[in-house]
Order: sequence, then C-alpha cells, then structure tokens
Amino acid sequence: GANRGIGREIAKQLAKLGATVILACLDKQQAEEQIREIEHEIQQESTGDVSVSMKSIPLDLNSFYSINKFVEEFLQLNLPLHVLINNASIMGLPKYTTNVQGIESQFMVNYLGPFLLTRLLVPVLLKNTPSRVVCVSSQAHADPLLRGQFVLEQIPPTANSYHPRRTYGLTKLALILFMNRFSKIYGSQGLVGVSCHPGMVKTKIAENDPILNSLLQVRVTF
Repeated sequence: GANRGIGREIAKQLAKLGATVILACLDKQQAEEQIREIEHEIQQESTGDVSVSMKSIPLDLNSFYSINKFVEEFLQLNLPLHVLINNASIMGLPKYTTNVQGIESQFMVNYLGPFLLTRLLVPVLLKNTPSRVVCVSSQAHADPLLRGQFVLEQIPPTANSYHPRRTYGLTKLALILFMNRFSKIYGSQGLVGVSCHPGMVKTKIAENDPILNSLLQVRVTF
C-alpha cells in the first residue's frame, strides 16, 4: 500500500512535486502516521516552506465493500484525479486463503481489487484528462511455472490449483493484460494505462518467500 515500501516513496515524491496525494491504506492510523512523517521529511529536505497536501482513506483490496466505500469517500472530496497508481500487493501466501466471497486472496488483492477500483474511477479520470493509471506489475509475470497455464476457466485459483508463486505471477500477468486493453479502450480519450516492473527492492512484499527475501537483502532499501 501507500504507507510503506515503494508506495510510500511514490506518495512522498508526488507530494514533493505539489500533487494532492490520497493514501489508500488498510490501516488509517498507520496512514496518518506516515503522512506526518512524510510531511516532516519533505520539510527537512526543502530549503524553504513547502505546502504538502496529503489525505488518507481506508481501503482493503480484499473486500468489494471496502473498495466501493473508498470510491464513495473519494468522490465526496470533489477532487480531480489525474493519476491512479495500483501498487498494493501480496506475494506467495503459503496457504490457500479466500475473502468472504470465496475468492482467493492473492488474486483479489493483486488483480481483481485493483481492476474494480480502476473501473469505478474511470469516469472521474476521463473528466481530468490527460490522465493515467499505473499498475505495478512484476517480472514474475513470466515465471516459468506460469507459462502455458493462463487458463481462463481456472481463474481465480481454487484450492486444488493454487500455487503461491504461480498465483502471484498470474496476478501480475493479469495486470499487464488489463493495462494493455485499458489503453486500447481509453487511450484515444486521453486516459492511458501502463504497467511496470519496479525491479528488486527490499520491501516486505517477499516476507512469505525466504529465497526471494534473502536476495532482496542486498538491494536498495526504502
């Protein structure tokens, strides 16, 4: 999310550029604490007074209700929306886990949740063109375990088909396909969708994957 790791750094840099930044986080208290810390850091790094505009709205991407509630609260702010960054993700849950609707949680948080959030915000994005949606994907989309296994009838994963790494790669591939199609639909209207691989960055994303987590220890730390 936006309160740690890559998401936090993105929020900070956008705020430094003068953007009004909405932090969509699972824990509102943690989000507010991070806003205060980021504001302090920006002031410390600046030579003069800097106006920072940041707000937080609770969001649980594993919940359809929470996603709809987030959009409702955002629209009530009556703010323009020029950039939506879908950064939140979970990786390699060791056990098959579902949300209250019975949808596998990794697929829901990494792909289906961001998909719904984006679709609900398309009207306001179109009102504020040029605008864009950025989905943080991963090189894991090309995981050898995934090749030849993108079968629509097996999505989302079931208890029998679930594999921690393969499911993560599946969600990241789905994001890329989503953004490719998104740009074809809305690009001519000034709304584009892009996906990106952030590289190897030491965050808590790999806490369920000891091998990958050990590799991240020698990489850049946020």
